[in-house]
Amino acid sequence: MNYLTENILNPVPYNLFSADDVVLISESKQETQDSLDLWRKAFESGGLRISRTNTEYMAFNFGPDKSSTTNTELKLDGKILPRVSKFKYLTSVISEDGTITTDITHRTTSGWSKWSELTGVCDPKMPIKTKGKVYKKNS
Repeated sequence: MNYLTENILNPVPYNLFSADDVVLISESKQETQDSLDLWRKAFESGGLRISRTNTEYMAFNFGPDKSSTTNTELKLDGKILPRVSKFKYLTSVISEDGTITTDITHRTTSGWSKWSELTGVCDPKMPIKTKGKVYKKNS
């Protein structure tokens, strides 16, 4: 992948990689569309293919005119890509509004889920007295 993209690669944070995920960041819709087209051509020239079903995009607008991203539309090889308001990248959830609320909620929920898997404390069949002992022991 590095060989195929060495001529179009932008510095971090404009291009981010993780396994088979790529994040393209641009300052305008047209820059993003041009970048996406370049990446598609580079990958396809090397026999790779960008998924038309798993590719999605998110538009941010932190300027005074928040409405300028409402009609943003990106296409991959003529197919309109779905726009999302949040997505997971590595272990973080990134939100369109730029807040960390969704990420904190996701991490908290994941943590409690793992805690309940490991301790079994959330098992409705377990007596309350035993649950109390588990909590006291792990505190």
